[in-house]
Amino acid sequence: MPVYPGGPTQLLRDLTASVVYPEVAVGTNVGGNVLVDFIVAPNGRIYEVKLNKGIVSGPGQEAAAQALNEAAVAAVQRLKKKWQAGRQNGKAVAVSFTVPLAFAPSGR
Repeated sequence: MPVYPGGPTQLLRDLTASVVYPEVAVGTNVGGNVLVDFIVAPNGRIYEVKLNKGIVSGPGQEAAAQALNEAAVAAVQRLKKKWQAGRQNGKAVAVSFTVPLAFAPSGR
């Protein structure tokens, strides 16, 4: 299993710090949990960052939900620290990883 520098607590801190709450979502009462998938390469870098499960909104709030989903993916893409790669049989290997991000409906 790959390890983020500083462990899971530091990963959540860094993700929280890198999330930019979209203006279009402020005051919309749209929120929820987002899952973002990515791969940790043998060299410790991340790639193929993509939305696994996003926020689904009601009619008229699609733009806010989409913006929050995009903000979650962008936050993961901004993680620049090098991970300790996952290992199998003593060799560094690529490993898929999923992180959750939560957005409160009130924003910011």
